[in-house]
Order: sequence, then C-alpha cells, then structure tokens
Amino acid sequence: MSVTINGLTISKLTAQPFGYTSEDVSLGLAARSWTVSGLLNSNELGQFISIFETWLAARRADADSIATNSVGSTVALSYAANGLSASGVACWFTDAPAIEQVGAYVQLSATLVDANQALTVAKKSLEKSAASNDALLPSLGTVTLGGVTITLTEPMETLDDLPTLERTAGGFAYIQGPLRASAVRQITGTVANEAAYVSLRNWVATTVQSTPTTGDWWPTSAPTANVEAKIINGLKTNVWTVSLTVEEV
Repeated sequence: MSVTINGLTISKLTAQPFGYTSEDVSLGLAARSWTVSGLLNSNELGQFISIFETWLAARRADADSIATNSVGSTVALSYAANGLSASGVACWFTDAPAIEQVGAYVQLSATLVDANQALTVAKKSLEKSAASNDALLPSLGTVTLGGVTITLTEPMETLDDLPTLERTAGGFAYIQGPLRASAVRQITGTVANEAAYVSLRNWVATTVQSTPTTGDWWPTSAPTANVEAKIINGLKTNVWTVSLTVEEV
C-alpha cells in the first residue's frame, strides 16, 4: 500500500487513502480524492514540503480555473491500496497538510483531489445554481424587432403622453394635453449574442431614418446592453441583456 506524489513515494501509510469529496452526490457532484496519512522520515518530509510549496506558488499564480476551463497547476498522484490503483492523476491539494512528530518519524496528513473531476464538479455546481435562479424568473414571452428575438425579463407594455390635470387660479381642475395615451413598450430582455445586439442597434439606426406608418413601432430610445458571464453546459457564456423603448405610431 503506497501513494506517490510527484515522484515521492509514501509507503508507510497509516490509513486507506482512497475516497471521494462531494458537494451533493444526488446531483452527481463528487470527485475522487486521496487522504494521505503516513509516516515520513526527515528526508521525505523535506521532499514533500518542497512539492507542496512549489505547487502552492504555481497554483496561486494560475488564472481562475472555471473562467479558463483549465485545471492549471497540478501534482501527479499514483497509488495502490486494497486492490485499487491509479497512475499519474493530475491533482490539487484541498487543504494545508498537517504534520506531527511521532517518535523518529513525522505523521503526515494531506488530502488531494482529482483536479479534472473537481473542476467538472465546480462548473456543474455553478451551472445548477444559476439554472435554479433562472428557473425562478417569470416567463414573459418574447418580442421581435428587426428580426432579432428578445426574451423578455420584465413586462414591456405601458403608456405615455397622458394628459395632465391642471388647476385654475380658483382651484378648479382642467385637463391639458392630448386626450389619447400612446402605447409604449419599454423592452428589457436577453438576446442570443453580441451579433444580435448589433443587428438590433442597426435596425434602430435604419428605422429612425424612414417614414413610419400607422401601427408601426417606432424606437424612441437608443438600445443599450450589458453582459453577464454565466456557466451554461459547463462553459463560460456571455449573456446579453438589452433595453430600449418603442412607441406605436
């Protein structure tokens, strides 16, 4: 029974190393892990500390693994115990090693996780969390402008140009302004991608140069957009939310 980490073989194990680390097993959010508990002499301890600190410095400099879809810096783990084995598994340490003097030896306890499986778990966990939040959003339908489909995230129908209630010097009320309200759509929703937003912006630019006919929806504000990064199907995806106002002629 032994575990090898980046060439350092730990053979004096005091516990079976293999196991799993999980967030929610019922959702499939689990990854292989190894809790390495064993006795080291001073030379082996020095090698282990060097391996851990080298990995730690490299990992600290890594870009975010979810954003880059990359495990970044890892150590290679191989093991054989109780009929189970693995070779060259790319791993992360999951906590700081514990070291305790036991007679002439040092008792080491360190936990490592399969980095590729852990990254998959992290992405899926974030994706499921985002999907859960999205499931709470109301279904408001879609609207199409200039061939661009906008999935609404807020109600859009409203009114504008209402008459105002004024007062005479004697305090009597009278109505001023148009006696017919204008149908207005204050549109906020998501579009497929940046190209869809560009198409929407081009539609507005072209439409305001033309002559509208009765019943047309005329843009009365320039479209704006904001972008939010989400995890969809395990990958970072930019979600484009657009806003603009149109009024019925």
